[in-house]
Amino acid sequence: MIGVLRLFILVLLVQTAVFLLMSWAQRNAAERRARAEWEALPGRRIDWDTYYEREMREYERSIRRKLIWAVYVLPLTVIALLVYFVNFA
Repeated sequence: MIGVLRLFILVLLVQTAVFLLMSWAQRNAAERRARAEWEALPGRRIDWDTYYEREMREYERSIRRKLIWAVYVLPLTVIALLVYFVNFA
């Protein structure tokens, strides 16, 4: 049981590092995409700060939940199922 607990702690640490790296990379990509879209706007009736805030709010709603599911929930579920089936089935 202690071995499984240590495995989960190690996996959580690695997943946190992966989550932070993926979050940072996706946010930078979203910022670059927003800058390119803003520069392509004809006339630019909206200033950069307002446009940036709106785009980042949309980004936060769209990708954050998906990252949490992909990085934390799915791997831990697979590991828990593997431990269960190896030990108790």
